[in-house]
Amino acid sequence: MTFQQWDNLEQVLPDNQNGSRVLITVTDPELLLSLEMENGEKIRPDSVLNGGPMIRLKHESWQFFILHYGSMPLENYFLGEAFLTVWRQIYTVMELPFHLKVCCIYLCVFPPSIEISTRQLYQLWVAEGFIPYNGEETAEHYLKELIHRGFIKVSKRRARDTIKSCYVPSFIYTSLALVAEKTGFVWMPDMEEESLANVKRCFILKDLIDFFSSLKHSDMYLQSFLNHSSKNNHLNSKDYENFFKRFKYLRVLNLGSAVLDQYPSGLENLYLLKYLKLNIPSLKCLHSLLCTLLNLETLEMPSSYIDQSPHDIWMMQKLMHLYFYCISPCTSKNYSSSLKNLIFISALHP
Repeated sequence: MTFQQWDNLEQVLPDNQNGSRVLITVTDPELLLSLEMENGEKIRPDSVLNGGPMIRLKHESWQFFILHYGSMPLENYFLGEAFLTVWRQIYTVMELPFHLKVCCIYLCVFPPSIEISTRQLYQLWVAEGFIPYNGEETAEHYLKELIHRGFIKVSKRRARDTIKSCYVPSFIYTSLALVAEKTGFVWMPDMEEESLANVKRCFILKDLIDFFSSLKHSDMYLQSFLNHSSKNNHLNSKDYENFFKRFKYLRVLNLGSAVLDQYPSGLENLYLLKYLKLNIPSLKCLHSLLCTLLNLETLEMPSSYIDQSPHDIWMMQKLMHLYFYCISPCTSKNYSSSLKNLIFISALHP
C-alpha cells in the first residue's frame, strides 16, 4: 500500500471512538519505519518493547513485526497465535508435493499482492523447468491446485472462465519468503549481497543501475534474473555487457522497464536462455544473432516495432511465445514448417 492509497483510505474510515480497529500488514521495512506510534514517536524495530503498540516476535534468526492499534493488549491473545499461524503456513508449504512446492515458492519472485499475469507465470514456470514436457495445460492445473490450497487468489477471469491474473496475499507471501530465503531458493531485496553467490534466482525492486554497480561477486550459476523496478533506467552498453559476462548461464532474463538504446551485444552468449524480455523502443530490425539462442521459448519486446526480421527467427523450433508492439515477417520464404511450437504471437503485421 502506498502513502497515497493510505491517505485515500483514511478519508473513509470513521473516527467515532466506538472501539473499532484497523489491522494493517506491512511487508516493506522502509514503509514500516516511516510509520509513527500514537504518541508521535517513529518506530524503531531494534528498540520495541513487548506489550507496546508494536510487538516484535523473534524465533532464532527469523523476526516478525506486528503493528497493533487498539485498547485491547495484543500480547494477551495474539503473541502465541502469530507464531502458530506463520509456522503452520511454512509447514503447509514444505508438505506440498515437490512439483507444487517449487511452483509455490517461486511466487516470491513477484512483489506481494501484485497482480500476476497467468500467461507470464506459466512461461516462467516452464522456463525454470518446473513443468514436465513444457505443457501449459499442466501449468494451469498446478495453478488451480495452489488456488484450491489457498496459496493464490484469483484476480481476473477471461470470458471463458479461464484465469487471467492472480495474486499472492501478503500473509502468504511472508511465509513463502521465509522459506525461499532460508533454502537459498531466491535472492530478494534487502538480503546480504554476499548471499547472491549461493542462489539461482534473483529479483530486484529498486534501481537497476544501482544494483549493477553494487555487484561484487561473479556468480556463474545465476539462473534467473527479474527486474520489477518501476524506474525506466537507460542502460548503457557497459552495464549489460558486464552483466552478460557474469551471468552467462541465465535461463530467464527479464530486464523489465529498463530502456536499452540498441540490441545488446553479448546476448548471444546466453545460450541457455528460455525466457527473454527486453525494452528497446528504437529497435526496428531484429539482429540475426538473436536466432542463435536455440533454446529460446519466449521472446518479449513489447515496445519494439519490428519491420525487418531475419529469416532464421521463423525457423527457431522451440519458440512458443512472441510478443512485439508489431512485427512484419519477411516474405521470401515458405513458412509452412516454421515455428511448429508457436502458441501465441502479438502483433503480426501482414
